[in-house]
Amino acid sequence: MGNQFKSVRENVEACLAAIASMDHQLHAWETVFEDSARVKADLLDRGTKSGPLKGLIIGLKDIFEIAGRPPGNGANVKPVKIPEADATLVRLIENAGGIILGTTKLTEFCWFRPGPTRNPHNLKHTPGGSSSGSAAAVAAGMVPVAIGSQTKGSTIRPASFCGIYGFKPSFGVISSAGMTHLTRSFDHPGILARSPEDITSVFEVLAQYDRKDPSSSYLAPPQEFSSDLTIGVFDCDKQVSLSPEMSQAMKEYTRRLKEEGYRVKEIPLPDWFLSAEKIYQPIFLAEASDLLGFIVEQGDREKVGEEIRGVIEDGKKITIDSYFEALNRRNELSAQVDLLFDEFDIVMLPSTLGSAPAGLQSTCDPLMTVISSITGIPAASIPVGLDQAGMPLGIQVWARKYYDRLLLSSLKRLPAKLVPPAFFCRNTGKIN
Repeated sequence: MGNQFKSVRENVEACLAAIASMDHQLHAWETVFEDSARVKADLLDRGTKSGPLKGLIIGLKDIFEIAGRPPGNGANVKPVKIPEADATLVRLIENAGGIILGTTKLTEFCWFRPGPTRNPHNLKHTPGGSSSGSAAAVAAGMVPVAIGSQTKGSTIRPASFCGIYGFKPSFGVISSAGMTHLTRSFDHPGILARSPEDITSVFEVLAQYDRKDPSSSYLAPPQEFSSDLTIGVFDCDKQVSLSPEMSQAMKEYTRRLKEEGYRVKEIPLPDWFLSAEKIYQPIFLAEASDLLGFIVEQGDREKVGEEIRGVIEDGKKITIDSYFEALNRRNELSAQVDLLFDEFDIVMLPSTLGSAPAGLQSTCDPLMTVISSITGIPAASIPVGLDQAGMPLGIQVWARKYYDRLLLSSLKRLPAKLVPPAFFCRNTGKIN
């Protein structure tokens, strides 16, 4: 969390200046808490408050409750209930001395209808979703860290598209109490940052058991990543339509790992990889229809996007038998995925099919991230440079469920290439 600023207040002012100079084009922020951020910074500078995240400036995806302020959820239908308390995640960050600078934009209810956010590397390209604003804000240097979430690919994909680190913890390890849910089975809070050290610092504060969250879980004991550990690398070319540049990036990264002395074994993509979508869909539709239907009924249905209305209607068609059959198949899939980690300490594959395409109408296919979301294993995206069009590419890393600290340790050791976006450099010439 080191930086060049002499005070927390100076750091806050630099972040606010970056937002003021760029967000009229990037559209990463929903609300900026200028006054409260300055007050908290002054308290930290005077020593009135402290903690392990002292002075770390953080963006918050607009799906988490803040006392007196309901989340906007990227939607035109606003919650009726005004929260009386902060989401657990918000409370832990602020108790640890972190400063939440504001809320970031997202796709409607974390699903496919994009918001206005643009990619800092090229304003004509999607930043990915649903944590669009969080990823763009971090990539552009507006904040060093932002909180996102993932139900299918909403942390890993935008991290890859925006050229930063993204981390999705094991399911239940970070509390989702006070978070707007799309599903109960797949929703994970996530962390996006420009350094693995900042992700680790935030994770250690947030990884606490929470009785308010029925899915809350404990972690396995800490483990450190070393060159003695074994890395499995999926060969995806035959079964998945990767872009030529993503395919080449995987080959070059694998070669580099071998040259640096890591024990690497290339493995064919398992049959179960492509079957995950069929398992995911009935669970997602049934749960999202139930949760979103309740929210939508409180407001004006006509203000809800066509995609969300479709999810609600399709979910009503899922039978109880189909739902529980899919849950059983998910358990079987989770067992198959876990077998990988009898042989490998971590497994690597592309974060996305390629770089962020042009256009803002779609946040793109989450195929490469379904497995980690449906099984709840920890996953991360490592930035590995740019393609010929100047757009970032990311490589995804998995670890065994609850071995989050092993995965985070690997992020600090594995090679990466974080390239500041040209848009940001033109505006300020530096990254905070």
